[in-house]
Amino acid sequence: MIFLDTNVLVYATICQNKKKQEQADSIIRENIQENLILSPLVLSEFIYVVSKLELDSGYIQESVSVFGKCSRHHIDTDMVHSAFELSRKISMGKSINDLIHLKFAEKYSSKIITFDENFKKMKRHTNLTIEILK
Repeated sequence: MIFLDTNVLVYATICQNKKKQEQADSIIRENIQENLILSPLVLSEFIYVVSKLELDSGYIQESVSVFGKCSRHHIDTDMVHSAFELSRKISMGKSINDLIHLKFAEKYSSKIITFDENFKKMKRHTNLTIEILK
């Protein structure tokens, strides 16, 4: 399974950068049927970002309905505690959501795909493959 960071969904949805939109869209289309996993936190962040950008609420609802099918597991307290401990160890407290993504992905997938360069700091603290798109 492949875990997608929120920014991949956002770039696929909003044309801020044509190359990134094409990359994100391609990854989603190639994997949405069987290989994608999203956390409830990713869905929440996605809703926040696209709502802040004032996208049409019907479009947001449709997107969440599609992406929601890839969110089949919950975030448990152990993941949050583990993310917090790692944040203290590597001084990334301001990136706690990314660390929760990491812990969720460790439990349910083998790979994270993101545009976020901050994930480089996490590579040596996980066995997951972390692919940072450019």
